Amino acid sequence: MALTHNPIRERLELLDSYVQHLQGYRQRTLDEVRSDVGLAWAIEHGLQLSIQCVIDICSYLVAEMGLGAPATSPEAIELLRDAGVFPADFARTLVQLVRFRNVLVHVYARVDVDRIYAHLQSGLDDFGQLAGYIVTLLDRQPPPPL
Repeated sequence: MALTHNPIRERLELLDSYVQHLQGYRQRTLDEVRSDVGLAWAIEHGLQLSIQCVIDICSYLVAEMGLGAPATSPEAIELLRDAGVFPADFARTLVQLVRFRNVLVHVYARVDVDRIYAHLQSGLDDFGQLAGYIVTLLDRQPPPPL
């Protein structure tokens, strides 16, 4: 199996830049986020973009590894879990992230700022962990032919 590294690495770079921006908001208090709609929106959008990178990376990997045609993003994550890319507990974390992204996108008018803040404070490390698994996988693969 030879993976096309460029699209995946590009998404990893985007993910890293989004997470770095989000890290800058971590020192804000929950009250500050609640009282500043622009700040809450910035955090919400940063989380949405970061999770979209996760979805894109998983979709690319599933396709390039020939693991099937998942109907949903959680199914793609489960296929990668079954292929040994992610451990089961981390795959469950990723599925929860994808579900949270769906809330951000489809139920945006009722998204709880407390929930957004909780993800900001405790969920950013999941993105780094994902990147670690993916980089390890890519580093084990030969680069694609030019």
